[in-house]
Amino acid sequence: MIKAEDLFVLQELAKVSNLAFKHKIVHYLYFQKRSNASTAVRNSRRSGFEAESGLSVDRSNWQVLIKHQVIPTEEEIDLAIKRMEQLTEKYSGQYDGWEIGVIPK
Repeated sequence: MIKAEDLFVLQELAKVSNLAFKHKIVHYLYFQKRSNASTAVRNSRRSGFEAESGLSVDRSNWQVLIKHQVIPTEEEIDLAIKRMEQLTEKYSGQYDGWEIGVIPK
């Protein structure tokens, strides 16, 4: 079930964006070890996501950006977040949320 804060984002998005079209979504993941970040990137790419990694801004962790495009329904967002949380759990990382582009109505 989708979390309240994620549902709020979708409700706000619906006010300004055309939800009938696919939207670009970016997820933010962090890992202490470069090898774990690299493995997360490889696994994400195999699952059809775009993924890249690099040092975080404060240079203390490895940041992984995972991108995909979907029609932003509650089910799609919830499924994507669960996948990201599973990935960070499996490779000792932290999931730090997502952002979504707007397609004007």
